[in-house]
Amino acid sequence: MATKALTIHPREPDSEKQVLSIAAMFHERFNVDWLAELTGLKATQLLSTLEKLVKNGRLTSDTPGIYAFRDKDLQSKLIGELSAKQQKDLHQRIAGLLMDELTENTDSPHLL
Repeated sequence: MATKALTIHPREPDSEKQVLSIAAMFHERFNVDWLAELTGLKATQLLSTLEKLVKNGRLTSDTPGIYAFRDKDLQSKLIGELSAKQQKDLHQRIAGLLMDELTENTDSPHLL
């Protein structure tokens, strides 16, 4: 399902801070597909940004395509910089994304 990309920092639409602010709302681990859906960035651009963030120590990645914040204080700070409306909108978008993924995964038959 294609959705409209979110712009958290309109003066810096493709910035690292844009990616970090959206990622912060996941609270735990998040994957590149979810961020691509929410940011509207091309995979190559998003992966490049995420790898930079891993190299500079803001994010960690133990599994390809899966990321987490290394510094929970930074994550909390980024969430705190979002308006209540931005937080609500992101929560709704993330919930929709996760529900869609859950539905896709339960549509396939399971072997017993």
